[in-house]
Amino acid sequence: MEQRKQILQTAWELFVKYGVRRVSVLDICNEVHISKKTFYTLFASKEDLVDGLMNNECKSSVIVEAVENYPGNVIDYLQGSATKAQRMMEDKSTMNVLYDIEKYYPDVRARHAELKNKEVRAYTEAVIKKGQAQGVVRNDINFELIVAALSLLTPSAFRKIGKEKLCTPKDLIDLFLRMLLNAKGMEYYEQLLQSKKEEKL
Repeated sequence: MEQRKQILQTAWELFVKYGVRRVSVLDICNEVHISKKTFYTLFASKEDLVDGLMNNECKSSVIVEAVENYPGNVIDYLQGSATKAQRMMEDKSTMNVLYDIEKYYPDVRARHAELKNKEVRAYTEAVIKKGQAQGVVRNDINFELIVAALSLLTPSAFRKIGKEKLCTPKDLIDLFLRMLLNAKGMEYYEQLLQSKKEEKL
């Protein structure tokens, strides 16, 4: 299992450095100092390796637990999520690898799209429930519409957003919050934005 993790880590580093298409199985084997025979006992193909990289260890239950166990206001939690997403989107190397996988391994992308949609659904539901319990999220939410909109945020979409400077993840979270929050939530959110502006001065 450790060797499998080492191969996945090395493959990711090489993909970041050279691009997914330019890195061969032999390149990865040479870097890890293993034979191709050893590689193929752990992975059926390069596509299987890419599939392993796309396997998200952060399952829906973990996502829900993280939201539920957050001690503060769910609005603060979402702001933290926006900061993490911003860092990822600004990391061009990571975004290029994800885009390459989406472009050159569509079957892998399709297999993982369903899992990603489940995670988006679980995350959104957990945020809404927590926000409603805290009295900051509206009770008349069109849940299916919000989940459908969030599911459109693929690596290609993020690439387009970043390239054309349409908006940032923080802008997307801002839009998401304005769809969800009630008057009490908006008051808290506006105060939070104001305090962040004052910190920058």
